[in-house]
Amino acid sequence: MSLLFSEITYKGCDGRQMKLWESGHPDEHDLRELLQYEARYAAVKEAAWNGAVLHVRHYYFRGSGGEWLAEQDHISLIDAYDELAQKYGIPGFTRRKDVELQGEYKFRLKNAKAQ
Repeated sequence: MSLLFSEITYKGCDGRQMKLWESGHPDEHDLRELLQYEARYAAVKEAAWNGAVLHVRHYYFRGSGGEWLAEQDHISLIDAYDELAQKYGIPGFTRRKDVELQGEYKFRLKNAKAQ
C-alpha cells in the first residue's frame, strides 16, 4: 500500500512550532477550504489570520509487507513513529528512505487583518 500525505507546519499564536497532518496533497485552494470549514484547522486559521506562514510539504510513502498501514490509522501511526524516533534520537517518519518528498509550498493569507 502506498500513501500520499502532507505535513502542514506553522508557528502558533504562542510562537511554538506546530504540525498538522493531512491525507492527500492539498493545494492552496484546498487549504483555504480546510481553513474555512474544518474544525480541526481552527488553530491553524487563527495563526494564519495573524500572519503565520503555513509550510505545506507533500509526501509519498511506498509501503510494503510489514509496513502496510490502514488508511484511517496512518496519521496516528506516523505520530507514534515520530514520538519513538524523538525518544531514541533517530530521524522522523518523513526522513525515512521509503518516504519521498513530492513537493512543497508556503502559504500566507494576504491582508488577513484587514478582512
